[in-house]
Amino acid sequence: MNETAKTIAFAGVALVLMAAASLATWLPDWRGPGAGFDDQGEPFFPAFAETIDADPLAARVLEVVSYDEDTAEVRPFQVEFKDGEWTIPSHHDYPADAQDRMARLAAQVSELTKDAIRSDLPSDHEELGVIDPMDQETTSLQGRGTKITLRAADGGEPLAELILGNDVPDREGLRYVRIPGKNRVYSAEVDLDLTTRFSDWIDTDLLDVTTPDATKLSYDTRKVNPDERTADGAFLVQPGDPIVLAKSGSEENPNDWTMDDLGPEEEVDTTKVNDVIRAVDNLKVVGVRPLPTARNAVLRSLVSKGFYPTQQGDLLSNEGSVAVSTDEGIVYTLRFGEITLAAGDELTAGVGEDRDESAEGEAEGEAEPKGESAEQEDDAEADQTEGRYLIVSVSFDPALIPEEDEGSDAPEMPDDVFARAPDDPARVEAEAKLAEEAKRKDEERQRKITEGEEKVAELNRQFANWYYVVPGDDFRKVALGRDAFIKAAGEPDSEPASASPAGPGGFDPHGGLPPGLNLPGLGGPQG
Repeated sequence: MNETAKTIAFAGVALVLMAAASLATWLPDWRGPGAGFDDQGEPFFPAFAETIDADPLAARVLEVVSYDEDTAEVRPFQVEFKDGEWTIPSHHDYPADAQDRMARLAAQVSELTKDAIRSDLPSDHEELGVIDPMDQETTSLQGRGTKITLRAADGGEPLAELILGNDVPDREGLRYVRIPGKNRVYSAEVDLDLTTRFSDWIDTDLLDVTTPDATKLSYDTRKVNPDERTADGAFLVQPGDPIVLAKSGSEENPNDWTMDDLGPEEEVDTTKVNDVIRAVDNLKVVGVRPLPTARNAVLRSLVSKGFYPTQQGDLLSNEGSVAVSTDEGIVYTLRFGEITLAAGDELTAGVGEDRDESAEGEAEGEAEPKGESAEQEDDAEADQTEGRYLIVSVSFDPALIPEEDEGSDAPEMPDDVFARAPDDPARVEAEAKLAEEAKRKDEERQRKITEGEEKVAELNRQFANWYYVVPGDDFRKVALGRDAFIKAAGEPDSEPASASPAGPGGFDPHGGLPPGLNLPGLGGPQG
């Protein structure tokens, strides 16, 4: 071969190598046999895209399965439209605020496109993080991805299903994606409105109580010692002094508050009362637990969470109760129970609580020396959230609805109208106007009563079946003692505070058992 031919040959080889390098730049990490580029750039779910175009809410079930490599645990999360409402089956079918989020997520999944083929080799799945988290045949505990499934109905065929893997190195916004049951792994631009945080799928605002509407704040300081019982086995109730605050209703200062048994040099700090009402309105749900239905299970469950039913039909709580009354006639009673320290599904859904309760009796009285396992538990507790169990019940008291003030629309009467003869036209007209005005007021009051009763019934349907878990800080803002509300006479009110020390509490006199809580044989309301 002469020198010219050699030069041409080397140039050809160089061009081939340059082309290969260019290809590698566009398609890094692609490995294995296959059809190559046959579906690159195509949508993942074209049929689903057509379905979503026709019905944005065609996906009625979302299943997300993730894998925690630190604990080697599979963590399922599910949202489902069932019996006319969105619920979260993975959290005891708690109602979800899911319609808009589901519509957005379905649209985003339907638009996913295969950016590039990355591998056709199953041996690459671990490295790319796309092993099915539910795969029991694969022994590896590493490289398991997040599996997302959208269905039209529970148990139905998937409308769309994928496994999200690791981020693609040096390619912002790209992740490895695999279709379950297929070997091929793609890179794809993934921007999904996807979350498995319980709080993102619910209305975390538990109550709607505003400061102008509140007219009364009641604490009862009775206590229960679970270790002390009466001769017949009932819980021993320790008496306490109630704390009752009410709006003064005076014309000069209608928003000032008063308290029973104030000393001559004492006044109510209105700011403190308003702080508590705002804290009640701002209570956030961080977890839920269902109330059991079987009698024995209810009793065991209540006591384990710091609630004690009595033979008189009361429900006492070891961390106090507070009732907020409003001018709508609605009384919200909040019973606070035991503290809970947990994280993740243990906090939001109580995963493992049943197991812990059943083992509580066996562990009682046993003490382990402080060792490596105890230190590990201390480290775990540092990552946990403090919560407080809460039971909410609502009652209606029409006496709380204020009488309508005489307004400018009230009929004007001559001073001597009722001194005239009964058949006098002016008197007849005046009496007719008064009767009409009285009828209007009565109808307006009855309307408010009906609306109040309907609202209470709806709220009790919402609250009756649940323990709520609220943040410990929220609890401390509500659970105040008498001294927190008192200031010296003549002193200005305090500045609004975000937190206050916890104080005594108990069972509210409006109480009885919460509606829907069935405790046969204990007396009182059975709901």
